[in-house]
Amino acid sequence: MRLQQKLFLSISALALLPLLILQFGVVGRNEQILEEQMRQEVLAVLDKLAGELQTLIRGQQSLVQGLAEVPTVREFVASLEESEATPDYFNRAEKLESFFLNYQTVVPPIQGLRVFDSNGNTLVKVKEDHVDKPLNDLPNGRRFVANHGQTGFFQVVAKPLPSDGIGMSNFELGQVKPQDDFCPSMLRYVTPLENRLERAGYLVVNFWGKGLDQLIQKASLQLQKQILMSEISPQNPVRDGVYLYHPDNDMRFGNQTDNNYRLSLDLEKDVWWEITGGNERGDVAGEQTQVFYLKLRPYPERDIQWLLTVETDRKSFLGPIHNVQRTIWTLLVVVFLLTLILARWSAAVLARPLNRFVEMLTRYGNGEKVRCQENRRDEMGAVGKAFNRLIDNLAEAEQKRQQAEAVANQTARLATVGELAAGVAHEINNPLNNMMSLLDIINKEPLPGGVREDLDLLRQENRRCAEVVQGLLDFSRPKPPLIRQVDMLEVVEDSVRLLHKRARTLNIELQIVSAPQGAYVKADPAQIQQVLVNILLNAIHISPPDSSIDIYLKADEKCLECRVEDYGKGVAPQELSKIFQPFYTTKQDRGGTGLGLSVSYAIIMRHNGEIRGELRPGGGLAVCFRLPRWREIDDETKLLEVSDA
Repeated sequence: MRLQQKLFLSISALALLPLLILQFGVVGRNEQILEEQMRQEVLAVLDKLAGELQTLIRGQQSLVQGLAEVPTVREFVASLEESEATPDYFNRAEKLESFFLNYQTVVPPIQGLRVFDSNGNTLVKVKEDHVDKPLNDLPNGRRFVANHGQTGFFQVVAKPLPSDGIGMSNFELGQVKPQDDFCPSMLRYVTPLENRLERAGYLVVNFWGKGLDQLIQKASLQLQKQILMSEISPQNPVRDGVYLYHPDNDMRFGNQTDNNYRLSLDLEKDVWWEITGGNERGDVAGEQTQVFYLKLRPYPERDIQWLLTVETDRKSFLGPIHNVQRTIWTLLVVVFLLTLILARWSAAVLARPLNRFVEMLTRYGNGEKVRCQENRRDEMGAVGKAFNRLIDNLAEAEQKRQQAEAVANQTARLATVGELAAGVAHEINNPLNNMMSLLDIINKEPLPGGVREDLDLLRQENRRCAEVVQGLLDFSRPKPPLIRQVDMLEVVEDSVRLLHKRARTLNIELQIVSAPQGAYVKADPAQIQQVLVNILLNAIHISPPDSSIDIYLKADEKCLECRVEDYGKGVAPQELSKIFQPFYTTKQDRGGTGLGLSVSYAIIMRHNGEIRGELRPGGGLAVCFRLPRWREIDDETKLLEVSDA
């Protein structure tokens, strides 16, 4: 056989066979990988969305159960013991209406609040910032707005509830009127109201459904694909398959608006049945689409599920793979036609990229950082891409190894801190105790006023040194804080007074810029003062002369925030995340150990608080920490327990 024929056959085999392998092997595998990546991405978003929806529902249920224990509600329930309506009953009803109005203003997601008696009569009703006055009379002299005793909500959801239970209605429109373009959706919760172990009535709270809508819209934006929510209700064909959420409001709640829009009708044939009869999450492939789904069970006591779905056109996300397939088929035809023409010089052409690749491998083996720059669409191009992925994986593995080493080193350093803490406590506490004893002896002698004040300050400094040593021990062996009611303003003032002279020697002013009165927190005062002193000392060390350190106290309903701002050089933005790491310090030449903010971080975490660092726009560093506020009603029992201990 002539060389040209041999070369023709060789080139044909070398060109066509790899392309066929690429077509049916690599590209096919990439199609599977792409489908799996799409599946994991979509289901991960659906999992997160399901968790957020369940969290929202649990939060609303907790709010309703807490509302049932409010004194105003309990007083009204107590008045239901009377067999006949009394003036006291009507006074408590008006008081409850006023409370519901104010409460609805504070919690805008609430659409309405109602109190039923044990027969389903609505005795008190506040809806959308107004009171619905009862106009119907009962035999016992009370009046009611409407009777819901025969409704499915009362019979199926409310009556079977245990004393501490809470029920939830179907997710549906509030009230459908012909003139409404779209009536907002609502979720309705009910919990029993007990009176001396007897059921006196029910508390019903309606929440606007836009909170669920917003969560779905947010997840749709994140996924860049539309998420729909429908209902699986095999026992109720009227609701089975209806849209609970759809971007087109006209397609929602077909059971109430008498439209025929159903997910069960909009999906391809048999896809709905595969979904409803399948697992709790997964995907179903149709002829043209791929449907990803996840099921939720918001009603544990009923056989009703919410179904989150994402429908994608298979052509849309598999289009790139199909383009590659078409390209490879085109190459197959072109290569076959040009094989004979390229026979005379193809050997050199084929050898050139191979030589370059061998050279690149050699350079990489010698430690040089290289990447394949081949843009070819044949097998050499695929090899180049595979090589690039290989070096990327190796680089990632090396990075993970370095991170693991860093964690191990940090763990070892923390162990050293524990050993150091024990030694420091032994070596320093004894001299401190001796100094305190000497101060007690000197303090008994008659001394000028200024000297006695200095001795008192020295006593405070010795005491704080002892607390710092204890804090170092706490860092290695965390000590639970002794929680009690603490006035944060007093802690700040004591800390400023303690560090006043040190700051004045550097011409630095410590000033409390703003602070609310009576801002009590749940905390251990000694540990919180240690945190504040650590932060202020850091600020003093990095502040320039003739500057100030500003302290702000700000309170909201749940937390109190303490913010300390200095006007120093701050830290580099990339270093900001490290300031709470053990042994990280920017003042090694000034005796910094890098433990102050680490100890502070551990203390705040044990107080269920938050601490962070921020860069000030005008230069300098701000360190903020937040602590839970003390509430008289919520924390009175805990305060007694701590005091008794």
